Amino acid sequence: MTAPDARFHTSPVVCAALQLSPGTLNNWSARGLLVAFSTPSGGRGRKRSYSTTEFLALALMKAASDFGISLSPEFYSFAPQAARAWFEHPEAVTQVVIRHYLPERRTVISYNDEVMKQPPTPGWILSFCFELRSIFEAALSALEAETEREPKRHATVVAEPSTPLLKAIGHRSG
Repeated sequence: MTAPDARFHTSPVVCAALQLSPGTLNNWSARGLLVAFSTPSGGRGRKRSYSTTEFLALALMKAASDFGISLSPEFYSFAPQAARAWFEHPEAVTQVVIRHYLPERRTVISYNDEVMKQPPTPGWILSFCFELRSIFEAALSALEAETEREPKRHATVVAEPSTPLLKAIGHRSG
């Protein structure tokens, strides 16, 4: 596997691979849900690009969105970390687990229990998990297919005119 942050992908490729509308991606950005992403914005009028880790984080966010799960900002901040952990340790880090506790209305986000240093605190009222391999492998396959479909960009080279041409058009050096 290529290092997760060695390749970058344009917004159109990311949106196509995840079947995510550009409006949704822009909405997430405007709401501050992408602040944990290390790739800076391209600036006004420039396209943003996403590392493979950020792409996988977006896939995790999309999975939550597809099931109508509205999560805390902490989940969106945790998503890039989860993608990186899975990329580095796919056999160990297999799930992101979210547990809700009452009456303190506390939410805990962690990895699968086997890799955590301490077992979860008992007493949660709701627990659900995201199976990372299912989400990330499908997303990486879609990204690869979309990248192959993307038109190849041609490099433009500006050639220096020859001296006789410069003389012919009356160019004076100096």
